[in-house]
Amino acid sequence: MELFKNTNYDFLGKKWPFIIASLVLSVAGLTSVVLKGGLKYGIDFKEGALMQVKFAYPPPDNKIRQAMLQQVKSEVSVQDLSGQLHVEQHLELDERLSLKEAHDRVTVIEAEIRSDVPEVSSILTHIESEPATIESGNEVLRDAELEKKLKVIAGGFPEIFDMHDVQIKRVRGRLYISCHCTLSDELSLSRV
Repeated sequence: MELFKNTNYDFLGKKWPFIIASLVLSVAGLTSVVLKGGLKYGIDFKEGALMQVKFAYPPPDNKIRQAMLQQVKSEVSVQDLSGQLHVEQHLELDERLSLKEAHDRVTVIEAEIRSDVPEVSSILTHIESEPATIESGNEVLRDAELEKKLKVIAGGFPEIFDMHDVQIKRVRGRLYISCHCTLSDELSLSRV
């Protein structure tokens, strides 16, 4: 069975119209990327999953936050995925607690959340240690070279207009670095 009778095609003779069409499409695509402010990376290039759902009722995320605030100092994120609530929380617990004591406390808190809000499907808890005492520092440092390197790193983030008030402290052999950054007033908190 023969599909093509004449297999003698002059590909190179017709190359210029295809090269020109390819260049026009490439320039149009690059122009579009530049005019729209660069590439917008979607979920394929970030970790996690992106789902859009429509609520049949308002989710009780405030109820979850209230339950958490009664227990400990924490940060809470609540997602409603197809009517099932997923909670992610960062808890600050006394650094003097043993791992078992911290785990037991988290287990009680999670059980109370599940009891108060039965729609909760899963809870992911990150335990952070909260210093139990005020640490005495050894010294406040000035390091112009380190500050310059930090400003170069900050310059790699277009959201940061300026970095200033860099403080470097040495406490119990650890180096703590803090700074202030100037960001656009229009930037959403989720991007900070």
